[in-house]
Amino acid sequence: MLVYCARADSAPLVGHIEPTHTAAMNPTRTIITQASLLLLLVIPGEKTSRLFGNDEADGGCCFPLAAPLVPMPPCTIGCEPLCIPAVQVEQAEPPTPVVKLHVRVPAFSAPGQPLEYLIRVENCSAADAHHVVVKNALPANAKLVRASPEPHVKEPVLEWRLGTMKAGSGCDITLILAPTNKEDVKNCTRVTFEHGQCVTTRQAAAPASGEPPPGVGPGEPKPPPMPGAEEALLSLTIDGPKKQYANLATRYFVTAKNIGRAAATNLLVDFTPSDKTDFVNASDDGKFLAGKVAWLLGNLDAGASRSVVVTVQPKASGELCHQATALADKNVKAQARFCTYFSGISAINIELKDRSDPIEIGTKTSYHITLINQGTAPLTNIRVRAVIPDGLALTQARGPADNRLGEPAPGGQVLVYDVLPSLAEGDRKTYEVFVQGMKPGDFRFRVQMSADQLEAGPVLEEESTRVYVQNGVPAKPLSRAKSSPAAYAP
Repeated sequence: MLVYCARADSAPLVGHIEPTHTAAMNPTRTIITQASLLLLLVIPGEKTSRLFGNDEADGGCCFPLAAPLVPMPPCTIGCEPLCIPAVQVEQAEPPTPVVKLHVRVPAFSAPGQPLEYLIRVENCSAADAHHVVVKNALPANAKLVRASPEPHVKEPVLEWRLGTMKAGSGCDITLILAPTNKEDVKNCTRVTFEHGQCVTTRQAAAPASGEPPPGVGPGEPKPPPMPGAEEALLSLTIDGPKKQYANLATRYFVTAKNIGRAAATNLLVDFTPSDKTDFVNASDDGKFLAGKVAWLLGNLDAGASRSVVVTVQPKASGELCHQATALADKNVKAQARFCTYFSGISAINIELKDRSDPIEIGTKTSYHITLINQGTAPLTNIRVRAVIPDGLALTQARGPADNRLGEPAPGGQVLVYDVLPSLAEGDRKTYEVFVQGMKPGDFRFRVQMSADQLEAGPVLEEESTRVYVQNGVPAKPLSRAKSSPAAYAP
């Protein structure tokens, strides 16, 4: 934590420090005149602080602190004062706020034990930060237990909207997550804020004498130019879908624009996709190397813009975030970040094959029924039903769920399997039904499969099996042992 301090010496006068100021600001408790601003480094947990002067020749000094630093109180809608206010110094440009984020959590934890995160937000600057928002996307393998204070938004990302943080203020957020498996938990917290300026121009009419009003005459000095007015200045954006199915390749448009007044030379743009995606392709001869896509775009004139396109394939569902950077000569730089929420989708494939075809009367064959989830979300409550035609007799059945004979259907027997609770993405299950040929002909074995995600109705498949008479001779009456089907064994 950095605060301003002061010392008495022969430096130019910038003000004085009253004895009522804090000990860190004025440890002598007397009026300090001829004070020059110094920088005081307060080391958390230690009882001394290092005071640095204008150069190392000053030697610095150590001031005793009354007590070690203690955690701040939890924040509510506003934030508590954190840093010591700096001495007001007149300057040409207003200060820019700097908002810092610190996250603390145990490095190791027992499996399944809730994890407590302490999130500290600090505005250790002399300017207010507006519209401060803390964002935390829940890890894929953790769920929210509680947070203090409660986030203003919980889906799809936790958000705490802190409003305006005054200069030198800060607050704490406590977040508790419960792991859902034994894998490492990677949690990312980010803070965003806005900074702006309001300026006023006084308008005055010329007096009757015709002389210009004070301050606008030809002899008056003009305001100094803005810093960087004649330099290049880059802005960078990423455009793409906010939501997408996890099985679809996704395109992103990266646009660099020169909003300065000079050309940006030797422009390099790179795009870092989420590590849960695969690179597919890139426009404008973009090169993919070491997890990044890079484009060398040459010079970008003032006011001009350039867009490139990159396509990636997600490997998981959930929120996936990508980052991009634009860099030109003289360290002209811009960055952008974009997130897409990929939702899973179920896609079932049924494979139905008979083991032997054709078969002779009285011999056996079996049908393999394989269910494959080719989607990115699990299938639930799967029901399989098979219809065995009259020319075939059911002898046995097996699979991942128990089975039984159902109500007979016109033209055949019905085999019903119990409900399979779930089929994970990329997983497969195999059923097998054994039959015996009872009379010559071409018979159609049918399978019907339904699941919660199949909103259009069950999926139907059928397989044809030919039953023949040996040597083409009409079948003689079979013996009783051969013509009687084997007993069905569920």
